[in-house]
Amino acid sequence: MTEKKIMEMIHARVDAQRKKMEECIRLGICPLCWENLAKWHNAPILRYGDFWAITANDHPYEGTKIHLLAIYKHHINSIDQVEVAAENELFRLFSLFCKKNKIVGASILMRTGEMNYTGATLAHLHAHFISGVSREEVEKFSEIKYPNSFIISVLGYKIPK
Repeated sequence: MTEKKIMEMIHARVDAQRKKMEECIRLGICPLCWENLAKWHNAPILRYGDFWAITANDHPYEGTKIHLLAIYKHHINSIDQVEVAAENELFRLFSLFCKKNKIVGASILMRTGEMNYTGATLAHLHAHFISGVSREEVEKFSEIKYPNSFIISVLGYKIPK
């Protein structure tokens, strides 16, 4: 039987991310498991819920103003394994963040299942909360013009560096 991969190196976007992933692979650990999070994640944890830890992304997508991660407490990689109470908590935590920070628009992205189908770097369920710029800001300030620049900022398209 083949052992499931914890990380997919080909999906890493920046050198710092790749180096951290290589070290975690060498140690055989998942950097998003809560017992490893403080050591392997540079951004502070903004809030712990019963099921989710909310933090800034160490490697935010280009074009984003805010890029948070909600990291699931248990090491799973599929939404069909999420506890019902955790579903409610995730949206409550994101909603509270929006209200507190006066966020007028954002996207939520969660990759589930096999990394080769999703572009995920880690097989540990987590959600991305991404707030980019408005279409008007993109058209005024960006060298890349709409719609490509808007898609990058809204969806946080992964651009390797």
